[in-house]
Amino acid sequence: MRRGLAVLALVCSSAPVVAVAQNAAPLPDAVSTMLHKAAERDERESTTRYLDAAVLIAGDGFPEQRQAILTEAQKLAPARSGELAAVAGGGAQTAQAEPAKEQKKEKKVSADEKSPPPQSKAEEKHEKPKPPGLFGFDGWTGGIELGASLNTGNSPARSVATAVNLLNDRRHWRHKIGASFSMIRTDGVTTNEKASASYQLDYKFSERFYTFGQFQYDRDRFGAFKERYVEALGVGYRVLEGEDYSLDVEVSAAARQVTLDDTAITQDEYGGRVNTIFNWNVSDNFAINNTGSAFVTDLRTTLEDTIALKTKITDTISGKLSFNVKHDTDVPLGSVKTSTETKATLLYNF
Repeated sequence: MRRGLAVLALVCSSAPVVAVAQNAAPLPDAVSTMLHKAAERDERESTTRYLDAAVLIAGDGFPEQRQAILTEAQKLAPARSGELAAVAGGGAQTAQAEPAKEQKKEKKVSADEKSPPPQSKAEEKHEKPKPPGLFGFDGWTGGIELGASLNTGNSPARSVATAVNLLNDRRHWRHKIGASFSMIRTDGVTTNEKASASYQLDYKFSERFYTFGQFQYDRDRFGAFKERYVEALGVGYRVLEGEDYSLDVEVSAAARQVTLDDTAITQDEYGGRVNTIFNWNVSDNFAINNTGSAFVTDLRTTLEDTIALKTKITDTISGKLSFNVKHDTDVPLGSVKTSTETKATLLYNF
């Protein structure tokens, strides 16, 4: 009788050890592979939904190993440890707590069934994942501006202003293309004519920090300088970022070739430039954009600022009013140092 009681006590005392050993068993290869593949796809598509779904499915298929599944997922995405724990149901449960959890499921729906997995910022804003690679014909957005006026009477005048801006924002690369043209004719004589074109290529190290190269061309037929070419190489950083606003600051080393209007002589300049780009969506129908730059070279300093107000008319058409001011510290004799331009245009977004 005493020997039987001893055997029974030994079996009972070893039961928790067996349960722990079962819980400590390594994950099946199929489960581990599924978690790794899900994490890789999340990285490629800039999302979180695949690893979240893998944690849920693996936990349902192997409830006794929920903790091991959660631990493996947290190793793959350490920055989302808290979110993954919430997806798994507030943390994995021990083997002793599983029976109680199953009883609660019969009475009410679990928290996992009530609320969907956490979404990434891109998914919350219904944005498509950014395309990979350096260049592609997909993912282009932009707008076309057009403004014109016709005055009759003693001093008949006509004016036209047009601009095109294109953006291709990819996973690591970003292309910016811009071009504009404006002209004013009074009494049949052209009194103002400006044209510009620019291209900038960014490489993003993170959501905020990037490096860039830029080429810009400006022509002002009646301005202080006939033509200007600018080549710049620098870095940019998003200093402020909110749900409806952002502020980027760019610092670059730059070279500029300037052709003087009166002598047709080209001057080579070298220096540095600082750009600021501020965007604020005040409401669904109204936005403010401000861009400023300071270009300091060995010959002169150029300061420029443009503020634009945009109001939405339809889903694709907006009205835009912009004001530009430019100041050069050293200009040819007879030219003004400060010039301004005001434009009212219609903007078609695509």
